[in-house]
Amino acid sequence: MPVELTPTQSRIMNLLSDGRPHTADELHRCFSDELTEKDNVRCMVSLMRDRLNLNGLDITSRRKSSRTTYRLVRLINNGAE
Repeated sequence: MPVELTPTQSRIMNLLSDGRPHTADELHRCFSDELTEKDNVRCMVSLMRDRLNLNGLDITSRRKSSRTTYRLVRLINNGAE
């Protein structure tokens, strides 16, 4: 089942589709309104995770020092339901 995303979420997915980690600043640039708070990145990623998990995908986050990076990953089906 295809995931329906907002235009902002689609831009974030396009950025993350390379499989590499991306900073919150990079994701923030995907918002069309430059006045959007940077904290909205975490909220948007959370909303996207709910939709992506249904399709075997997730966005991981890793915090190192004061920098958070996000990465798109494919979930492994372990056969448990």
